[in-house]
Amino acid sequence: MVIIENLFPTPIGFFKFEEGLTETQKTFLSEQDQRPNDGNTSSVDKYILKQKKLANLTTFIEKCAHEYLMAT
Repeated sequence: MVIIENLFPTPIGFFKFEEGLTETQKTFLSEQDQRPNDGNTSSVDKYILKQKKLANLTTFIEKCAHEYLMAT
């Protein structure tokens, strides 16, 4: 992990998801309903990371957040 000292919207750390998304996960994500927000879009499902299909991604994000919090 590389820690960068700036605040959002500038990234504060970089992590690589070595495992990558499966084709099933990519399809699942691309089929989600979206809503616009400030200069971007987000899924209508606010709890999308609780979907079983995304369990490995959720675990990765949680580990990254933990690593960042322990390093700062």
